[in-house]
Amino acid sequence: MLNAYNALNGNGMITEADKGQGDRGQSYSYAAASHGDWVYIGTMYGGLGVQAILNHGMASNMGMSAEAAKNLMQTMYAGHMYLGEPDGKSAGGMLFKFNVKTGETKILMSKSAGIEGGKGIIPTFRSAFEMNGKLYFEGMVMDTANPDLDQREIQTAIAMQNGFPCIYEIDPANGDKLTIVHNSVDTEGFRTLVNQKVFTSTRAIGSFNDTLIAGDLKIDANGNGAAYLVASNTPSVPGSYKVIADMASFDNLPAIHRSDVNGGGGIYQVLEFNGKLYVVVCTGSADTRNEQTGTLRSFAIYVGENNGDATNKADWSWRPLVGDPTKGAKYFYGLDSSRVSAGACTLQVFGDHLYIGDYNDVSSALQGFAMNMDFVTQATNLEQSINLYRMDANENVEMLVGDANETFPDGGSTSLGSGYGNNMNQYTWQTAVHEGKMYLSTMNTTTLLEPIAQFTNGDILHMSAQEWKTTVQHLRAFLEIVLKGDDAATFSRTRSVRPSADDPDALVDWACRQAAARAAADAPAQADGDNEADEEFALTDA
Repeated sequence: MLNAYNALNGNGMITEADKGQGDRGQSYSYAAASHGDWVYIGTMYGGLGVQAILNHGMASNMGMSAEAAKNLMQTMYAGHMYLGEPDGKSAGGMLFKFNVKTGETKILMSKSAGIEGGKGIIPTFRSAFEMNGKLYFEGMVMDTANPDLDQREIQTAIAMQNGFPCIYEIDPANGDKLTIVHNSVDTEGFRTLVNQKVFTSTRAIGSFNDTLIAGDLKIDANGNGAAYLVASNTPSVPGSYKVIADMASFDNLPAIHRSDVNGGGGIYQVLEFNGKLYVVVCTGSADTRNEQTGTLRSFAIYVGENNGDATNKADWSWRPLVGDPTKGAKYFYGLDSSRVSAGACTLQVFGDHLYIGDYNDVSSALQGFAMNMDFVTQATNLEQSINLYRMDANENVEMLVGDANETFPDGGSTSLGSGYGNNMNQYTWQTAVHEGKMYLSTMNTTTLLEPIAQFTNGDILHMSAQEWKTTVQHLRAFLEIVLKGDDAATFSRTRSVRPSADDPDALVDWACRQAAARAAADAPAQADGDNEADEEFALTDA
């Protein structure tokens, strides 16, 4: 990212004047759209929250302290795990634009910087869509100056990646004017979603003819969080969005809770094809877990047909294409009963076909082995990597990439097996059509699984000397903290005073010093008296 954490001021501030440093916290770009020479990008701060998931798992399963977990994580990831800003202040996500010709960047929305209507707001936009010369970003935001929330609620929301589900409009022709055109819930509605452990972000956005279609979250008549589709043929006008589908339209399948598939994916994507609206629904609620495979129910695809006004719910009819055959679905969940890992899928129209790419439930797999020491889900995901299909106008589906199964006994027509020959490919991420070709990106989970993958992909053979030294230092510090406990007298030969656990940074620094001192004391004496010799490694630098 070209927007750096402000090393001079800190305190959660970011700036365009990065001097080439960049900000690791802006590690996950969910949404992007282009206009002219500018690309508009929304980030999610802190990536997938991997550090928080691992930290929680180590605490709950192993009883580790924060400082012990920190050093173990850095040992596992050779010192590369991002643990937050140097001063501990979160910068939060941002919305910015980047000029592809000049390299200029401008922050539009963030906690510490932004244009009018954007400063003080932390965005986590998950999808973007261009319509009539304007850009629409969908997801969630947290206004850090919201007078209806106390600071505890705001800080908890930031830490847990909660926010108010909404749609923002950007008008590039009017100085990138920011307008919140749709709010899903008010403050009490937000609190209800949070208390019910609903993932508070929406994702799906697209169009049907000249109407903007978007996923939504609301509180239903029974006081429960629920997923909806809304539509507007005047999307710039706040208050113009009308409900066109509810939970019942999708057989009450949308799974929106954090314990559900993909962390509560709900209504994942909408896309028009051949005069119909295709809707990807994440259906894997917690009660659908298959204990044998560790997975939750796979995705469904619903088809919406409109016979009048696209903003009128009564003019829409809905049927499952992928889902429960007893309710009329042509294909089983996940496009085959054996396909149990794909919690969602990505749709792309190209030529006269609708392309369908699998999207495995990586988050549940990570939480499974981090929090419960359960590797079953991860093993299933790696066995069942992603496939690619395409569907014609008559809704006949052909497998292009994948292993043979009952529905597609011949396997993929491209002769590529699941994962495109690499089972580490776990997402069909963004897709696009450009100059007559379709481009498809995947998420390779090797980096996420580096503590395991390094032994099979050869990375451990190419660690630099500095990476080895960093790894060993964190391992020594971890062992000092865990094995020596609170007995300061046995902690080091110098009997230095052990800082209180109330100051974890000081404690970790102290443990590192003790580890370094122990290493120096244990090292054999050098005949030439060169104290630097013990830092040489006969390793290959990558």
